[in-house]
Amino acid sequence: MKATLRVIDWEYPATRCTPPAETVDLENDLMNLYLEIANGVVLEMLAQGDSPEAVTILRNLICGAGSGRTVELTPAEKEQLWLFTPGCEVYKQGGRDSDGGFFFLDPNPVTPQ
Repeated sequence: MKATLRVIDWEYPATRCTPPAETVDLENDLMNLYLEIANGVVLEMLAQGDSPEAVTILRNLICGAGSGRTVELTPAEKEQLWLFTPGCEVYKQGGRDSDGGFFFLDPNPVTPQ
C-alpha cells in the first residue's frame, strides 16, 4: 500500500509553490509518517492513498495520532490554504479553534505517480 503526500511543514516557503509529491510505502514507512503527523509540525498536508485500505490508514493517522477533527473551511480559508483541493475531506489538527495544521484527504484511491 502506498500514499502520495504533499506536505508543508515547519514554515511556509518564501514563495507560494506546491511542494513536490512524495510517495510513501505505508507498510515500511508507517512509523515515520506517524511521527510526522503526531509531532504537530505539519502546516498543510494533501494525502492520497492507492487503495481503500490506504485511505483508511491515512484517515486513522490524521484523526488518531494527528488529533484531526473535521472542519468546514470558509471561502477565505479555501483561497488562502496552499494545498486545499475540492472534494477532499478536511481536517484540522486539534479542531477549529486550535493552531494546528490542516490535512486534506482524498477519499478516492489514486494511483501514485
